[in-house]
Amino acid sequence: MKVVNKAFASNQKLYIVVPFYCFYVDLKSTKQVVCMTEKQKKTEAEQLKAQLDDYTEQLKRLQAEFENYQKRIAKEQAQFMCFANEKLIAELLTIMDDFEKALPTVKDEGIKMIYKKLSKLLESQGVKPIKSKGEKFDTFKHEVLCTQESDGEEDVVVEEIQKGYEMNGKIIRYAKVKITKAKKSVGGGDKNE
Repeated sequence: MKVVNKAFASNQKLYIVVPFYCFYVDLKSTKQVVCMTEKQKKTEAEQLKAQLDDYTEQLKRLQAEFENYQKRIAKEQAQFMCFANEKLIAELLTIMDDFEKALPTVKDEGIKMIYKKLSKLLESQGVKPIKSKGEKFDTFKHEVLCTQESDGEEDVVVEEIQKGYEMNGKIIRYAKVKITKAKKSVGGGDKNE
């Protein structure tokens, strides 16, 4: 049994102090309330600190996730803006093809000026023609429409039937080309037969 060091009454409350414990009894309600010991205060403080550290860690993770989310959304919006007009630009490319076919026969400087402006407009949007003639056939850039037999190197683009274009590094129209194929030997037997 613990020894009572002090006991005093105040405002209808009885305070009893024993080593490491403090009790008070509310004389009105006769309800006993226990004060914490120093050890209990320290452990509770440690628990609260651990809980605070846990909440801080969760907050940091959530903040990092939110920042990553913002970056991802900004990147997706930029990509959307880059490729939002892709269909319109693809339609403009057919007009560009018509201009290129007509330019050699047209002597009107106004038409040539419109062609140059259209070319600059497409260039400002990141649209570039794909270089094809004389290049090695690339399935990611070219679409083969026909072949031509040749003694030279195989799978080389000899004619560009329709220009291909890329926009900001993405192919928006494949180049339609004619490529070389090796000549086939006819007969396949000995000449002495």
